[in-house]
Amino acid sequence: MNLSLEAQEFLWYSLFYKKYDKLADDREYALKICAQRAYLDMNRTLKFDPDNTEHTDFRDEICTIIINGINKLLKCFDKSEFDCKHSEICTEIIAAAKNSNILEKRDNCEEVFYYGQAQKWLNMTMKYMRIMGFWADELKPLGSYLHVPVDNIIMQKASDIGIKLPRTDGGSGKYTDNTLPWSKWEQENYTTFQNELQGRLKEVSPQEMPMEWENRVWLEGEK
Repeated sequence: MNLSLEAQEFLWYSLFYKKYDKLADDREYALKICAQRAYLDMNRTLKFDPDNTEHTDFRDEICTIIINGINKLLKCFDKSEFDCKHSEICTEIIAAAKNSNILEKRDNCEEVFYYGQAQKWLNMTMKYMRIMGFWADELKPLGSYLHVPVDNIIMQKASDIGIKLPRTDGGSGKYTDNTLPWSKWEQENYTTFQNELQGRLKEVSPQEMPMEWENRVWLEGEK
């Protein structure tokens, strides 16, 4: 695909709302833009308090947690360390979200913020980092154990290669209308999925890193 420079600049701005030259020389700012963009991929799953319409402070607080956490993830040397720090970041995101006054409190036992939402925000931030390309050297050693952002398309594609998904009744199985939405996943659901997916991909698609597989099948699912 040959794109003109004008087309490339337009696509970049459409995705990140900033010109390339505004981000290329400031990677910390670029990382903030990635985290803010990732917020838009999951905020529709949040239930905000109707009396609190100022969401910017909430977004920025979580983005700071994500930025600090990713700077630690980039220094990990193996899968075990990466998974441990990834879990710590998601837990910190959840705690901050629950302590905020912006999310609607429920009368039932339902949480106001789930592990599934935290992983989506964190993992999509790292996906946008890959797209930007400024962190290629730091991300390359992490390629085999970067986590795949979980959404409906990825759940369906994972189910197609034999990964069982959590159901609303507490069981697990193929992707159906009874599959538990990713936005309501608990840590156990998420950790089991990532470990099983990484193992399965080594069998069915060994030439691809998990994030390469994610990118390919996600685009196929959007056809």
